[in-house]
Amino acid sequence: MEIMKIMKKNPIVENKIKSYINIFNKEIEKYKDLPNIEIEFRLGKLVDNILITDIGANKYNKILDKIKFDKVNNIIDYFYDNKRLSIGNGNVIQCISKNVLVKLDIPIENTEYTIRCSISEEKNQEIFDEKKSKLYRNKTRMTKYFNNSVLDITSVECNGDLNYEVEIEIKSLDSDNYFIVYDSLLKLGDILRLIIS
Repeated sequence: MEIMKIMKKNPIVENKIKSYINIFNKEIEKYKDLPNIEIEFRLGKLVDNILITDIGANKYNKILDKIKFDKVNNIIDYFYDNKRLSIGNGNVIQCISKNVLVKLDIPIENTEYTIRCSISEEKNQEIFDEKKSKLYRNKTRMTKYFNNSVLDITSVECNGDLNYEVEIEIKSLDSDNYFIVYDSLLKLGDILRLIIS
């Protein structure tokens, strides 16, 4: 169930994917030494240049039925003054601001989906009173661990709306970051193949 198998009707797609990986890998090399860098790949649909990351309950449940996850976290995110306060089991996990440095969209041919590759810098911030927040996200996150990355699928209740999201985050880099990016895309391709089958 690899991403190339999803798209093999178009013989030039593999080369397109490789060109995207080359572009993104150069950006990783540029920023990899900054502290608190987040590198992630999100699945969604582009609507008027906005990535809609909700895959829907049915597709979310398909993933749950097929994959054994390693961990479940219940987290509430509160947002205030460009900061995000994350609380789990009544305890503060972190309070950060996030600055997106790179955003690269890969359209997946023969599907309605796009993979968004992004690099962000996260900075620790002073904790604020969650009562100041007018926006919150109540998340149940299922996590599966790999050597260099994690797969997260998350049900998100945000101010009364319920969404279902999937992403892969790179947790460690090494001398062959091209392979790590390629492997992350293959894993997300596995998920994509599963939900459109």
